[in-house]
Amino acid sequence: MIRVCVFILMLYASGCIAQNKAIDSLINILNSGKQDTVRVLRLCSLCSEYRSIGQYDNALAHAKQAYQLSGQLKFNHGLARSSSNMANVYYKQANYPLALKSHFEALKIRQETNDKWGMAETYHNLGAVYEKMSDYPKALESYSTSLDMHLKLGDQDNITKTYSSMGIVYEKQGKYNKALECFSLSIAGLSEKERENSSLYSADLMNIGNTYIQQGNYEEALKYEQSSLEMERKKGNKQGIADAYSNIGVIYEKQGKYSNAKKNHNNSLDIKKDLGDKQGIASSYNNLAILEKKKGDYPEALKMQFAALAIYQEIGDKENIAISNCNLGLLQAILKKFKDAERCFDKALKLSLEIGSKSLVTISYRNLASLYNEMSTLKGVSLKESNSYQLKALEFFKQYTADMEAINKREEE
Repeated sequence: MIRVCVFILMLYASGCIAQNKAIDSLINILNSGKQDTVRVLRLCSLCSEYRSIGQYDNALAHAKQAYQLSGQLKFNHGLARSSSNMANVYYKQANYPLALKSHFEALKIRQETNDKWGMAETYHNLGAVYEKMSDYPKALESYSTSLDMHLKLGDQDNITKTYSSMGIVYEKQGKYNKALECFSLSIAGLSEKERENSSLYSADLMNIGNTYIQQGNYEEALKYEQSSLEMERKKGNKQGIADAYSNIGVIYEKQGKYSNAKKNHNNSLDIKKDLGDKQGIASSYNNLAILEKKKGDYPEALKMQFAALAIYQEIGDKENIAISNCNLGLLQAILKKFKDAERCFDKALKLSLEIGSKSLVTISYRNLASLYNEMSTLKGVSLKESNSYQLKALEFFKQYTADMEAINKREEE
């Protein structure tokens, strides 16, 4: 399922040529420019351009150049902006601890210079990082701070976007009424004219659909996802069309209408291939793997999941590499390939710990506990091996329950 996060820019194949021209233009200007504040801002712009096309090493290199030059010039705005740019690249690389560190550095500078717009933006970005780390209370706290500041500034555009971002967090927490309320507030902030061409309005429709999916209200979900699809078609937004097809596919899969689900997932996949959207292609393969698993075609499910994993590894998406390994482990366990399942779950746990994703860590503990419990009962396993597996199962189950208690405690606070 695709959640449309309004603070993340999506890529369109038709924009790639324009982006490359923008990069070439900025490089030409840099080559002939002075070592001044204008150069800092152009380096920051280059960082954003490279980030938007997934060239994260180049993006970081230019952000670091901007940061170094800003320090030499004692240019506070440049220090804050380059720190924020580095954080946004780390976010895309799923390096959330470094993303937090850089955002907090930007926040400190913006607080010292009383840059209210910059502070509001940074709190929003912090919320996005905490959300990825599954620390939903901190995500909501950061988004709420950003919202309060945008309200005081009268920044209606960012008010609506922040309501939408908060809705996604509430949906992830299972607080569906709060999520729907936030999405409705986001929509209410848009005029009728803005709704006609607004990507945010379409995103909110899609996110409302996603919330109804989580509630099991598939008929209502389908209504909103199809409205989003119709709107994206009118705009000719291929990325939005692909995302809507994907979510409609999820709804049909949940309803057991597997042929309709596959048709929609393949429609989404075809568009993403046409756009060259690697992240989206991997997501479609993941959805197809889930569908084939539901149908009981485990070899085909493995094939689709491995295809998704290969792309996530190619683009360095650590979070989805961990998720793919979780899914592969579950499939291997069903096929009684327990050692393969163990390796997949171990990889998932290590990556989840590395990126600081609390929900994925908890899921990995649960998966390993269940796996070792099942392995302890296998025929042909010696008493010593069985006891060893049971001890491992117990240890991971303890970690799982401790994490769940901590999550529930945070949710209650």
